Amino acid sequence: MVFNERGYHGTRLEDIAEALGMQKGSLYNYIDSKEALLLAVVTPPATQLLDSLSMLAESDLPASEKIRLVARGHARILEKYLPYVAVYVHEIAGQSHSEKWRKMDRTYVRHLSAIIDDGRQTGLFDPATD
Repeated sequence: MVFNERGYHGTRLEDIAEALGMQKGSLYNYIDSKEALLLAVVTPPATQLLDSLSMLAESDLPASEKIRLVARGHARILEKYLPYVAVYVHEIAGQSHSEKWRKMDRTYVRHLSAIIDDGRQTGLFDPATD
């Protein structure tokens, strides 16, 4: 994956077209822009991860089980989408890319923090756990 190898800013549409064995102009039959392609690549794994975390955060499971399942879900996403996750981490996460991504990042942190807080309050986690 070209974005993973060269980074978003180091990748030209010509590089992507070449990797696909097509002309640059032909790419525009499938995408509107390089940014649209970036978002198309990182959205499915990010959405799966957030949806899974949201369901777990709202479940009645103990916090220790939630954390175990969160870790398992992360491992599955990494196993299936590692190049795309790497692009997300390097190009999207924690950056002011768009309001949609900022909202997703805040929701992710809020859910994970709630699980950890619940674990501390119920005595499953060390109260000093941050």
